[in-house]
Amino acid sequence: MKESNQYYLKYDKNFLRQILLSRSRILPFDEDSENLQDSCINYLESIKYSRIAIYSPTKYEININKIFNYLLEKNKQVFFPKVIDQDIQFFSVESKDDLSTGSFNILEPRGNTSININDINIFIVPCLAIDMNNRRIGYGKGYYDRALKNVEEDKLISLLSYHQYLPFKNTEEYDLRIGNIFINNSKGDFYHEFN
Repeated sequence: MKESNQYYLKYDKNFLRQILLSRSRILPFDEDSENLQDSCINYLESIKYSRIAIYSPTKYEININKIFNYLLEKNKQVFFPKVIDQDIQFFSVESKDDLSTGSFNILEPRGNTSININDINIFIVPCLAIDMNNRRIGYGKGYYDRALKNVEEDKLISLLSYHQYLPFKNTEEYDLRIGNIFINNSKGDFYHEFN
């Protein structure tokens, strides 16, 4: 572990992102997606919430469309992020028709009225990777780090394929710490980690 830690810490996060992005192009997410979404849905069944923020997945992230459909069936208020200037804000979405291609070629809500972040109960957060401190590595723009910096970590959820979990530390204090992580390991086992 120590040698692995020293090896990766030689590189800055931008170089690490390049490695993770190239690895994600090779390793498919589809086989992880179904079981991870089921695990997350089971967790959501066990907690109380009415408003939840989710995301439109890129090819480097776990697809969460099944979770979106589940939330709509349960009549939860669902919010998606939208980039405005140098920040993200969250807007209500009631169907896939409420989304259109926006910044960075990602689906964003069409609406114009955002919700106060403090009024959202749970956030399912996209990530490129998470390190052994459960801190998120994103794409380097800092949108989520800035927007959710005051949100309690137990309100944050991420879904990961096994190659997105880093068994070493490579983040800073300002990187979001995720309280609820669903990970698929290389043997295909799924588990929920709550800190």
